[in-house]
Amino acid sequence: MNHPIVINLGVGRSGTTFLHNALRVAYAGRVHVLHEDLHGRVAGIRRYFRGYEPARIQAALADTNIAAWTTHLRELATSQPVIVTGSTSSHLAPALHALLGEQMRTFHLHRHPLNVCAAAFVGAWGTDWLQIKSHALDPTLWILTPADPHVRFPQLTSIWPQLGAFGRMAYNWLERTAAACEFESRFAGSNQHVSLHAQHDVFNSDTYLQRLGTLLEREPDTAIVDAGLKQNAAWQRALEERPLGDAWQELLQLPEVVQLAASLGHPCEQADLRRAALRYQLPSGFGSWMRNKTAYWQWRRRAARVLRANNWLPHAINQQGGGAPRPTRLALAEAARFGIGRLKRMAGVRMTDASAHSKDVK
Repeated sequence: MNHPIVINLGVGRSGTTFLHNALRVAYAGRVHVLHEDLHGRVAGIRRYFRGYEPARIQAALADTNIAAWTTHLRELATSQPVIVTGSTSSHLAPALHALLGEQMRTFHLHRHPLNVCAAAFVGAWGTDWLQIKSHALDPTLWILTPADPHVRFPQLTSIWPQLGAFGRMAYNWLERTAAACEFESRFAGSNQHVSLHAQHDVFNSDTYLQRLGTLLEREPDTAIVDAGLKQNAAWQRALEERPLGDAWQELLQLPEVVQLAASLGHPCEQADLRRAALRYQLPSGFGSWMRNKTAYWQWRRRAARVLRANNWLPHAINQQGGGAPRPTRLALAEAARFGIGRLKRMAGVRMTDASAHSKDVK
């Protein structure tokens, strides 16, 4: 039996991790809940964006990485429904529709562009938004520019060089959100698609579970525990490294973004934007101000890299979502313990060598 395969059409930083965690609880053992198992670097966002033409659909489905992923999805769907909550595969909706037909269902989780872009701006950048290579130089990049082929808003090429990182993030929200709406208007029927406002329908309600359950053809468990709508443990550190400041005002330079956001129920008056931006500013307090002004976290990270490279610190443990940064006192204490231990080991080796040499002399 082929069960439904449900694909998210939205962009990242829209609550997809929260949704993933909630669905894993609501459908434990009864639905395959996936999250960005197709990596953005191999998903061909630039190559296959808005790929409605037969030749581009065939190229996407023949791509080695995408073909392996779709084969995996179809195999999973033989046992139970599948839902893909992440954003790295949303641009493949036209190709997936051609492959799966009625087996495919979609939902569009959309969030205010200020929240999406501010969360990306404050966090660690996987790619330098100010130094984006052209499509010709890097067709595997997951970031779009107005000069790319197949985009909807090429007229923004003229202001692209003047946009900062936040404005470029907003442009990507615009392109990919507009592409989701385009797919909805072309293919998504009322019984095959759900549109979800992140704030109203997901963060402040649990009715989205029933709505997604209709697509999955499975009722969710009613006893839902806290799915983890919490700030990342390293959130204050991120804000101290790169607070939003006035970067949010770049939204006002992009009327296309404001118009699309408003049509989806996200208010974009200047007062609304200013109020929403407060969440992403430098935390209050002298300590936060001092760490920001002295680039404390950046220097601490560089020092840690040097110490680890020379085996004076243990290697960091990779924690999904980012572990809370340790207080400086504890970090120094750990470095001291590790360094003293290394000196003792080195001293022990020297004593052993000296003892062996003494025996040889005798």
